[in-house]
Amino acid sequence: MTVEGDPIPVTYAAGADGRVEITTDSRKDGFGTQVVTRRTCTDPVAAPELEFAHCSEPTPIE
Repeated sequence: MTVEGDPIPVTYAAGADGRVEITTDSRKDGFGTQVVTRRTCTDPVAAPELEFAHCSEPTPIE
């Protein structure tokens, strides 16, 4: 959720090769970019929240 209360769904898809595709859908964000992006990450880190050591730049998919 944004600070204004708009939903921003984030989907994680883990591959057998250890990579994780992260899809972020900000189309319902009234103050944001309103785009769906995907990035690929590797090397997850167990921190207070899920983090990754390496991620590609977010790429628009729609």
